[in-house]
Amino acid sequence: MAELKEKLISLKVGVLRIEEADEEKLQFVLTVSEDLDCSGLPIFGESVCDYDEGFIAGIFEEYTGKEFMAKEFDCWATGDRTCRFVVKQIEAFNGPS
Repeated sequence: MAELKEKLISLKVGVLRIEEADEEKLQFVLTVSEDLDCSGLPIFGESVCDYDEGFIAGIFEEYTGKEFMAKEFDCWATGDRTCRFVVKQIEAFNGPS
């Protein structure tokens, strides 16, 4: 994760921070500060980080080989001071088969 954090900073994507991690359930809460997509934008009243959701899910899939979904629940554009995402393995979003 430290390597990924440094890479995202060097690419000017944002500053990644893991707030919660349940590695057994493959569920995470993370923030991206200084987000390329929306930091500094005026408040629109709606989330604008759709690209980031897919990007983050793709990163987790690449590292684990499992499918993930990321959903933003705090966004700079809604008045929050950081973008915050919940990341879960897709079967966790859909429930048991």
